[in-house]
Amino acid sequence: MSTMTKTDCFAYRENKCSILKERYCDREKCNFYRKAEAKDLKQPKKLTRAQKIFLSSKKLKPDCWMLVEETSEALIIYSKKTKKVKEVKK
Repeated sequence: MSTMTKTDCFAYRENKCSILKERYCDREKCNFYRKAEAKDLKQPKKLTRAQKIFLSSKKLKPDCWMLVEETSEALIIYSKKTKKVKEVKK
């Protein structure tokens, strides 16, 4: 974790910082920086019926997940609630 002062934090200078504590910026918790990193992720898509059945067989609720990518070995899915990516082996 790198520490940044108020003058180093771009989000603070733009008055968009939500986490800045006394003298440092925690980039991992700052929503301003998290949005920029999320752009690397593909747009999640709705699951097909076959994918929903597959996730149900793996004891996951299909309503809580969206598809990021499907490969021959696994499904890469995105949680709507926790905003995290998970890989489920086929």
